Amino acid sequence: MQKICVSWHNDIEGILLLEFEEGWSWSDFKQITVQLNSMIDNYSNPVVEVMDFQHCQQLPGNMFKHGRHILQQPQNPNIQAVVVVNANEYIHAVYRAFEKVFPSALINKWNLKITDNFEDAICQAHQLLHK
Repeated sequence: MQKICVSWHNDIEGILLLEFEEGWSWSDFKQITVQLNSMIDNYSNPVVEVMDFQHCQQLPGNMFKHGRHILQQPQNPNIQAVVVVNANEYIHAVYRAFEKVFPSALINKWNLKITDNFEDAICQAHQLLHK
């Protein structure tokens, strides 16, 4: 069973949903990135990724090593923003740490947002796509 699922939440508006399950790994993320980029490349309009961590209480090890590597990768030009969903304080703490260490990558390059609930994430995605 896949620990990360990618699907269109709304393919008409360009909202891509990534759902993370407990126990996902960096190799799972690398594999799903290939599928994700293919979906984005085949879509002709801007996309907002909603990364849903509601069913995941922890992140894999070496978060800063892998996170830095992800942030340094070229971003697909069709990605307008990334919205992270989780009410988990651990993920909020990781986000705050990354915000201090990599502020320009999070804000300028990835336009990364974080919220505690899925409905708010979808609302933010709609707003970002209809600016």
